[in-house]
Amino acid sequence: MSFEFVATRFEPSEGYQASEQDVADVRKLRANYPELEPWSDLSLVVAFGEYSAHVMAVHWADWLCGHRDEGFLAYLYVRMICPDFEFDFTGLHMDDIDVYAAGKPWTQQAEAPAWATT
Repeated sequence: MSFEFVATRFEPSEGYQASEQDVADVRKLRANYPELEPWSDLSLVVAFGEYSAHVMAVHWADWLCGHRDEGFLAYLYVRMICPDFEFDFTGLHMDDIDVYAAGKPWTQQAEAPAWATT
């Protein structure tokens, strides 16, 4: 059984409006993430914006929009299975996410990484 990525953790607040460029970038992302097909554009904007800030330590990682980055899915997976874990906005977990993503934990419903449970 495969893991289902659920957008509810990334629903935008009422009245939230994304820029036209962010929505255009997210539409590029869609082609590379069939796992996120049911998500709304705004939920993807929120999730990718948070990934950009928490892991990449930038406002918007637009250079990632044209290809698949397993780190993005690993980030979403950790956020879903460890809802209380705080990434902060430092980028300190970039290497952790990359290492964790290499095993595609969402495909096997793997346990949370140790760094996210301490």
